[in-house]
Amino acid sequence: MGKALQQIQQLKKDKFVEAYKTTNGNITDSAQIAVIDRTTYYRWLEDDKSFAMQILDSEADLNDSIRQVLISKAAEGDMTAVIFYLKNRHPDFKQQPTTLIQNNFGEHAKQQIDKYTNE
Repeated sequence: MGKALQQIQQLKKDKFVEAYKTTNGNITDSAQIAVIDRTTYYRWLEDDKSFAMQILDSEADLNDSIRQVLISKAAEGDMTAVIFYLKNRHPDFKQQPTTLIQNNFGEHAKQQIDKYTNE
């Protein structure tokens, strides 16, 4: 690829990253702004580690911003935010997988019933 094409591609990558930040991670809108298609975006993610890191950094920044909004809402008493935060972040309230426990308990109970009914 010639130097001019590389420069154009780099400008498009830079434009995509900026658009990605301003559209809160919307790939379709960012691609339209940078005048590329989604497949180009995914190819860049695979082929260009620097580009991929910029996208990851943008995601991290967005996650930090959203987390701060969630915490602010919870502090204001928004019960939906409180419940969401507790269920997903607080170790005492995180939902635990119960299916295996229920299945094991059910099997154990069946064995106990069989044991006592066969005596």
